Amino acid sequence: MAERKLEELVARLESVVQRFEGQGGAVAAHQASAPAQNAPAAAGGAGIPAIDTFVQDLANFQNLAKALNSPDIEAMTNAVVNAFKVANTVAVLQANSPKPSQVQLVKLKNKVTDQVNALSKYNNHPQYGPHYKAFMDYAGAALWILAPDPEASIKACFESGDYQALKVKNQKIAEQTKWIDSIAQALKRLAPALKPVFPVGVLWSAKGTLTFDDVLAKIDAALSSSGAPQQQAAPAPAPAPAPAPAPAPAPAKPAEEKKEAPKAAGPKEPVKVLKGSMWTVEHFVDNPEVRFAADEIGMHETIFIQHCKNSTFFIPAKCKAISVTNSEKISVEFTKTVSNFEIVRSKRVKVYCKETTPMINIDNSDGVHVHLSKDYQNVEIISAKSSEINITYTQDDGEYAKDIPVTPQLITKFDPATGKFSTKPYDMFM
Repeated sequence: MAERKLEELVARLESVVQRFEGQGGAVAAHQASAPAQNAPAAAGGAGIPAIDTFVQDLANFQNLAKALNSPDIEAMTNAVVNAFKVANTVAVLQANSPKPSQVQLVKLKNKVTDQVNALSKYNNHPQYGPHYKAFMDYAGAALWILAPDPEASIKACFESGDYQALKVKNQKIAEQTKWIDSIAQALKRLAPALKPVFPVGVLWSAKGTLTFDDVLAKIDAALSSSGAPQQQAAPAPAPAPAPAPAPAPAPAKPAEEKKEAPKAAGPKEPVKVLKGSMWTVEHFVDNPEVRFAADEIGMHETIFIQHCKNSTFFIPAKCKAISVTNSEKISVEFTKTVSNFEIVRSKRVKVYCKETTPMINIDNSDGVHVHLSKDYQNVEIISAKSSEINITYTQDDGEYAKDIPVTPQLITKFDPATGKFSTKPYDMFM
């Protein structure tokens, strides 16, 4: 079952935990208990040829970044590399580890997104804003480990990243272009190389001897190796100065500067564009009706809604997935998704599902209100680092049921039967 695209974002983001239930097939039994001797620490080398080659590509990516002699460029590079350290480690260990639970899969997703979030300080940066958008997409490709079609997942990310990278290349700085091209080309080689190894995604091993904690420990060890992103980057170099003002026309020059300043701080133009199989919808503010036509959406298309505020979106046709990121006070009414609906780093979001979606992921968000249809029984809702989540559904009489709050609280108790502490959701109504 090959799906064409994977949403995200990241931060675009960004990225999404896919359903594994019902997927059959066998995974290639490539295993490696330690990194290859010649593999750079920057990538967490593996014994799988496709991963080993990608390790070398990441090392080249880092070397080109160092040659640019910019702490900010190195920090962005390391954030991307760290996201793939997580993916590379999972690729190695999956053949010797049982399939994680849905909650554990969310933890794996967060391991990737935590690395990508190191890029967030460059959002709207006067010099590195375009780099930020490109790398959010490129780093998001590391979530292929959670996708049922890794090749399509990676391809979707580098296509979107290439679009953003054009703004960097337009600066016509040869060494910088070579640097950003290196990661784009690496992903383009990785996508088809993974196809024969993981044709239907990472399936793990029922007889694996590694626990999920073992996998997390290996990931943490890879992240602590050289090449970790800088937590406190040096101040960014100031943007190239404008031509020195002539002293004579003093009154005219300040007037020009006053005209330019508001433009730089003004709101961005709304964007609603389809590229490949991905819709980018961003910067809509105070718009009560952002509507898609039913015949312009395909079931293999993913819709990314990001950086929007106080707006309502209508998606009347079946699509692959929908992702809402970095948005506030928005409503999304949709018919049906093949994969899932995701909300990341957003506030006060209302979701109206007219038919069904297999899964709703809510990550690092507050004030989410989910309205489900009569087919609510088949929907799974996974939340992490979120609060004020309420769920309602359509009853037989057509009215919505009373809101059901999703508690963010957990309780940990010692279980005498297992001799271990166990953690479960705390039901405040018991």
